[in-house]
Amino acid sequence: MDQSGKGNIKATGRLEDIVWGAVFQIDSSELLHLDQAESLGVGYKRQHLSVVTPQGRLNVFTYLALLQDDALCPFDWYKAYVVQGALDLGIPATYIQQIQAVPSIPDPDVERRQYHFELQQPR
Repeated sequence: MDQSGKGNIKATGRLEDIVWGAVFQIDSSELLHLDQAESLGVGYKRQHLSVVTPQGRLNVFTYLALLQDDALCPFDWYKAYVVQGALDLGIPATYIQQIQAVPSIPDPDVERRQYHFELQQPR
């Protein structure tokens, strides 16, 4: 809705294509808040899938964009969150390099851009 790209999972049908990420457990009482934060039904849909973890296969859900436009670039602060999260999780360097190679754009909303970059500063 803000005319910027976001991270999304796309099925390719190729077994060699891998998506790295994190699995979080939440209390069912928090699900409504998460749905609201992800704009369930407006921007995203909830998709159930099976993932492979070091502890074995898990059935999980993720949020997938309802509308996909590969021409949109993420805001620079959003991309910085994704890169830092990948670094914090210890995701393989080659995958992080793929994320870093994604073009990004400055957020035209200067206050929002500043807010998010300030959140990323160590305290």
